[in-house]
Amino acid sequence: YTLSLHDALPIWRYGFAYHTGGIILGAATALPTRSLTETLKARDLGEVDKEFERSLANVESDPPAAIAAACSILESLFKVYIEDNGLEMPGDQSLKPLWKTVSKHLGFDPSAVEDEDIKKILSGMTSVVDGIGSLRTHRSTAHGQGRKAYRIQARHARLAIHGSHTLVGFVIETWDERKRRAVS
Repeated sequence: YTLSLHDALPIWRYGFAYHTGGIILGAATALPTRSLTETLKARDLGEVDKEFERSLANVESDPPAAIAAACSILESLFKVYIEDNGLEMPGDQSLKPLWKTVSKHLGFDPSAVEDEDIKKILSGMTSVVDGIGSLRTHRSTAHGQGRKAYRIQARHARLAIHGSHTLVGFVIETWDERKRRAVS
């Protein structure tokens, strides 16, 4: 079975999300239960959505290409965030420097948080970014391979895609929360 971004998408009508099995959720539902595609389109993040589609289209047939796309998802979002917030774009526009700029601006520094559980999750987010970036560099179609190539499987690509999805959701929710606080 191949997971598609649209497999679990709800049908939205009248401010409610209607899911298979009779589940109805209100419009204020958090991002993981809403359509990521809808969220990306509403925020004019079409390039991020294109990378998600590319990653999913390749997950079974070309897992290394799907991993490259999973990394591009994050790079695209981080560049948009930096541009939209008037931050200085790092000279090195690879994933880690972009993440460093975005995470600092959004307050994702684990050392600045008192709650130990949240610190662990924030540290894990940085590990996910590092892992996706490294997997792209070492095992995706983004760079040539040496004599011994590690065989990337669809499950590895899905892991990178799901990690990207989670990060995108959290960055967008935090970004929105910052905007709401700035208006208040």
